[in-house]
Amino acid sequence: MSFSLRFISEPYIHETESPEDEDKFIESAVADGEIQVGDFTEEFWFNLSYWEKIDYERQWVEGLKRITEWGYKKSILIVDMQDPSTDGLITGYVLYQDKGTVYIQEHFFAFEDLPEPFDENNPYKHISEREPGGDEDGQLSEWSCSIEDVELFLNEICES
Repeated sequence: MSFSLRFISEPYIHETESPEDEDKFIESAVADGEIQVGDFTEEFWFNLSYWEKIDYERQWVEGLKRITEWGYKKSILIVDMQDPSTDGLITGYVLYQDKGTVYIQEHFFAFEDLPEPFDENNPYKHISEREPGGDEDGQLSEWSCSIEDVELFLNEICES
């Protein structure tokens, strides 16, 4: 098994239709990204309008160290960070470590639905307990890998 999360393109401008006016478009800085967990691979966009590439990578190192070195059982790797002062959201891959296995689920956090203001310096306090997922009956998708795979990835990004 293996684990990785990375940027696979340079930043570029992406246009999306305005939710208020379908004749207007909003330009956003984005970059393509990819997560790999075992045989599963998914591509997505990183929103670069609030955080830059280095901000994401800094948060990943901290998030990975939480479960590999600091003894926490859950963490998050943010892949879409929007300005917390807006009605936006964040997207991240939540990691749950249990007996040497890391379970990974994609989660979306709408700022307006959180019980307290989102703290980008401590996004971990917004992570709920793990609800085992799967692809059946509309449950969360969930993938797993070993803690050693996560440690290898952490070592790789810390060396680059």
